This record gives sequence, structure tokens and C-alpha cells, in this order.
Amino acid sequence: MTADDLGPRPTVLLDVLTTYRDLLREHEDEINALNVFPVADGDTGTNVLLTVEAALGLVGAAQPGRPAPDLVALCDQLSHGALLGARGSSGVIASQALVAALDSLARAGRLDSASVAAALADARDAAYTAVAHPVEGTILTVLSAAAAAARTASDFPLPDLTELLALEAWDAVARTPSLLPELAAAGVVDSGGRALSLGFDALAQVLGGQPSPPARLIRVATRTVADRLPGTEGAAHATRELDGSGRYEVVATLHTDQDHAGRVRARWQEIGDTVVVAGVGDLWRAHVHTDSPDTALAAARAEAGEHQVDDVTLTDLQAQIAERAVAAVQEPDRASAEAGGQPPRGVGLVAVAQGPGLARAFRELGAQVVEADAAAPSVQDLVAAIEQCAADDVILLPNDADVLPAAARAQELSTARVHVVRTEDPLAGLAAAVVHEPSERPTDAVQAMTEAASRVRAGRVARVVREAVLTVGPVHPGQWLALTGKRAVAVGEDPFQVAVRLAEQLASPRTEVLTIAHGRAASDGAAEDLLRRLRSEYPEAVVEVLDGGSRDAFLLSAEDGPDEPDDSSTDRDRTSAEEDMS
Repeated sequence: MTADDLGPRPTVLLDVLTTYRDLLREHEDEINALNVFPVADGDTGTNVLLTVEAALGLVGAAQPGRPAPDLVALCDQLSHGALLGARGSSGVIASQALVAALDSLARAGRLDSASVAAALADARDAAYTAVAHPVEGTILTVLSAAAAAARTASDFPLPDLTELLALEAWDAVARTPSLLPELAAAGVVDSGGRALSLGFDALAQVLGGQPSPPARLIRVATRTVADRLPGTEGAAHATRELDGSGRYEVVATLHTDQDHAGRVRARWQEIGDTVVVAGVGDLWRAHVHTDSPDTALAAARAEAGEHQVDDVTLTDLQAQIAERAVAAVQEPDRASAEAGGQPPRGVGLVAVAQGPGLARAFRELGAQVVEADAAAPSVQDLVAAIEQCAADDVILLPNDADVLPAAARAQELSTARVHVVRTEDPLAGLAAAVVHEPSERPTDAVQAMTEAASRVRAGRVARVVREAVLTVGPVHPGQWLALTGKRAVAVGEDPFQVAVRLAEQLASPRTEVLTIAHGRAASDGAAEDLLRRLRSEYPEAVVEVLDGGSRDAFLLSAEDGPDEPDDSSTDRDRTSAEEDMS
């Protein structure tokens, strides 16, 4: 397919996105299973799928039975749908990249290798800009690798370029565990990057004319995609860690056929870990973690041919990992734009709730609720709830770190002045909602709610769904894991006992309130048993229980009282002053 073929058929973009949607549907469970923690809350595949479906859905709704739009109009419709339908951090980043790419293609007015390369460069820049603290080893890494490959091959025929992009995306996905310690420890590749790689497979299928994804994966060995699916034989490998072997990452290009590439893969599996060999025709990319890079390269040359191995890169993973830190995705702080005096209709409140019981609790506190039990809310969901408040100023409680990017986009798109209180847990959100006063000035309300949420430490107890080795030791399917944010703090066979240990991690001498929200995974009477236990162990604290209805067994939080002045320092200052006077 040439540029001339594509010029009069801008709807080929629809073919690419429709193919991408179909691939995401096929691999949704696989991508969701690529979760750093081995519990059933990974939903990256679902979020990216829903984002792409939203982009396509708006086009269908806008053009029922009418002639196809031109390239500019189609790109505009797809962009609008992607922005409003974006869900989760990966979905929001993917939507930003898609919008930038579509805008670039619309400006170019054509679809060829040069315009695709320019579109990917714009997509990369938009994605990195959308994240306050970009982190490598994520969807950003995969997009950046594809953009770099497109830049160097912008004069390739379009089918060849799309095959190269699919191959480079696979290679970048395979590298993500070497860039993020959390991925390496969990034995997974990055889920957002994996979801994005399917987009390049779709591009190659449609624009390159490939009947199947061109980057044929011979094997992702021991610790990546195939091994992360619950119930697969490879799950047993998840207990292996990278500490004892695999200090070096070796990446090389093989100019050979599939049979010889397979032999390289087999040899590398004997001497290393995280082996990936992927490619097309006589061009393959090979990846391994090993303590013996010289042996790995000698084996590759022996199997593929002495002069058939090139473009070799060698990375010391221990030195690299020691230098990296994970940063949370944060929206930029924005100053509230508000007029003096009280807004005439009060300050509205929107809260995201993960479960029917939590939704009821937020509604009782006067919030418009966006329910997010089945899937993360889209930007459009949040904007709709904000508009329903019919207020000039609205406070938004995301109540989940993965909702923060969508909240930032909703803040930009809403006609109201939206103030995001950055709650990353529903119980912290409840503490903030309790002190919400609609009649307060927005800045005062935000300050009070932020302070209330900051006094809350929260965690949850979830069922383990796959083998893994965490900081608390090996974990196995069927066990229960206590998590506080991104940290595992306890594991055990009984969710009640794990919840008690979680409470020990959360409570402090200043704790005034302990809250238990039991979910669907908790057995009958478990919440009452936990209530009695915590009241016995923390007699000075008020212990509350509510039926949260989330998919976890328990959500727990400990809320400290407000900071008190240090009386001893005041006494010391007074004594010092008296001595000075004498």
C-alpha cells in the first residue's frame, strides 16, 4: 500500500484503530495480568481498550450512514473521542499521544513514511509532556523507541517502516524490566508498553499488509508475558529473582532465518533470563539478561553465523537500576481561578467510588458519584459529573492514583473551575468529604479537605492470583496480601490476620479513627470480627465499619488527630525568656 493509495482513503485510519481495538480485545486479559503486584486489580488492558473504543465510537455516532469525512475531519473526531474517553494513566497517555499523532497527520494531509515519522515524533513529545515526572520502563519508553526508529527510517517504503516499528516496539517492551526495578522484581514487562505495542502491530497489519502481527514472538522466556497469566505453567518461574543472575542485558540484531533465531533463543535460555527473540524474515532482535555476556554473544554467533550478529548493546543492569527511582504520575499544580466572595451556588463535590457501599457513603456526604467498580472512569465520565453539580467551583476527589491523569484532563475540559484534591485512596477521600462545606470559599474548602486527607494512612487486603517474590517473601495464589500504596506489608492464608497486621502498620499513637470497609471478597461476619479485634487492640481510637462493596477483602485506614503545638518547646522558650530578663 503506497501513499497514493492512502491519500484518497483517510478512513484507513479507522482500519488501523479498528484492528488495534480487536488486538486489545484479544489480549486484554494478558495485559491486565501484567501487574506489579500479584492481585487482581491490573486493568491497563481494559483502560486502553476503552479509550480506543471511545475514539472509534464518536466517529460512528457522528457519521451514521453518511459519506466518510476527509482526513482533517476524521482526525478531529477521533481526537475528541480519545480525549473524552481516556481512562487510567496509560489510557490518558495513549490518548495524548494519539491526539498529537492525528493532529500531525491532519496537518500533513497525507499518509506516508515521512508523515508517520513526524506524527510519532509529535506523539512522543505530547506523551512526555503529559506526565509531570516521566519514568522510563513504561509506555513512554516504547513510544520513544518507535519514534526514534521512524526518524531514522522515514525514507523506507511504508510497509517496511511499519514492520520495523512493530519490531522496535516489541524490543522496547522486552527492555522495560531492566529499566524499572518494580517490574524486574515482579517478573513482568510494562503493561502500558505492551498495550501500545499492539498499536504498532495493527499499523503493520493495515499499512504493511501483514496478515498477522509482524513481530513474531518466538518466546518471552521465564518471566514476562506468557508467564504472567494465572494458571499457566510458567507461573512457577515467578519466584526467581534477578539478584543472582542476569546482571547484564545483551541486545543484538540477528540477520538470519526463523529456525536459526529459534536456536539462539534456546541457547540463551540456558545461560540467562528474560529471553526475547522477535522478528520477521531474516531480521530479528534478540534480548537476554545474563551474567556471561561474552558467552551469550558467542552462542549467538555460533547459531546465527559469525557475521550475522550486529548492533550489539550491553548494559550493566545493577548499575542502571541503582540509579533509577520511580516517580508517580502527577498533574501540574494549578492556581485556582476564583472571584472574591462566596460562589452563588456553593462549591460542588465529585467523588470516584470503587464499590456500591462507598458510592452510598459519598452520596450521603453530598457528592456527585462516579462509580468505578468495573472500570476506571473516563475523562468524559468525570466531566459529566462535574457539570451535574451546576456549580461555578467543583472539588474532585479521584480516590485512586490511576484516576489522577483523567482528573487532570477533566479539570482542563470542564466549564466549571475544578479543584483536584489528590486523594489516592477511597478512605482518604471519605475523610476529605466529611469536612467539605459547600458554603466555604473554594480555596478554604480545598485546604481543609487536603489537610483531612493527609492525616489518613490507608491500605487494603487483596487475594493473590499468581506466584511472585515480594519484599514480604514468596506469595502464592489463594493467599492474601496487604498493600499500602505501592508497598506490600504482609501476606498470609487468613484475610482476617493479614488485616490485623495491616492495621499494625497503619496505626500510630496519634490515631483517633480506624475505618474498616469490607469488600466482596470478605466472608460473612469477617468485618464484625475485625471490628471487635481492633477495638480491643486500640481502645483509645474510634473504630468504624462500613460495607464498601469493593473487590478487595478489606480497605483499612488510620486517621490521626490534627497536629498539636509542642508544649515542651513553648515552656523552654518561656524559661529562656525569664532567664534573659533576670
